[in-house]
Amino acid sequence: MTLREILKREKDLPKNEILYIASYALDEKKERLIANLDGEINPKKVELIERLLCERKRGKPLAYITGKKEFFSLDFLVDESTFIPRPETELMVEEAEKILKNGEGKRILDMGTGSGAIGITLAKRTSCLAFCVDISVKALILAKKNAFLNGVGERVFFLSSDLFSAIGPKKKFHLLIANLPYVSEKEMENLPKDVKDYEPHLALYGGEDGLRLIDRFLYEADRYVLEEGAVLIEVGNKDQAEIAYSVLTRKNFHVFIIKDYSGADRVVKATWKSSS
Repeated sequence: MTLREILKREKDLPKNEILYIASYALDEKKERLIANLDGEINPKKVELIERLLCERKRGKPLAYITGKKEFFSLDFLVDESTFIPRPETELMVEEAEKILKNGEGKRILDMGTGSGAIGITLAKRTSCLAFCVDISVKALILAKKNAFLNGVGERVFFLSSDLFSAIGPKKKFHLLIANLPYVSEKEMENLPKDVKDYEPHLALYGGEDGLRLIDRFLYEADRYVLEEGAVLIEVGNKDQAEIAYSVLTRKNFHVFIIKDYSGADRVVKATWKSSS
């Protein structure tokens, strides 16, 4: 069987997804496959492609099928113990880079690290020291692999903790950055099938209003950030942004709400008023 025959026969998936899966299964770049659509494919490889296509049709995310996801032009291993990195989170990394500038010697805390995408990317791009925290040990094991995969294993450290519970009271950081679960109970019901049925609820569900963990993080954040430091947190909607703004303002931070490229409130940024 040829790839052209597979493309012609498969009507339930977009062609770009079929090519992506074939590229993974055959370990060939898509461009080479497109240039040789009529080349015969080994029957065992055809069987593998068909099995992966069936998984995709059942709703399994492409990232879990291939076991990897690109984030900021870096490759990250992912599995069903971790949330799949999203393009909108790159906005928070861009803001972090502005804060860190030359990050050599600076310490960041990546709270709710998951696959490690945020902390590892910042360690790679700014030369900072990243401390990646997650309650899931499985996620941390994968994140550690990603640190070495991306060449920053010596500058990224991992800690299993329920938010700040395992972090010493005297530990302070130049930047606290958090992408915590913020999907509300109502929103969980309406999530796309490939998210709701496959991605870990631990990394998605933020309680009735989506703020269960975010509230706890915000109320403790000021104890762990240096006077010249900053806090960045991703939120899911305008209401969450306004609540984060209110909490951090009461703690004497200078607070900004940053919109994503679609115009939605996405990142809350806070710096100490005394250093802004």
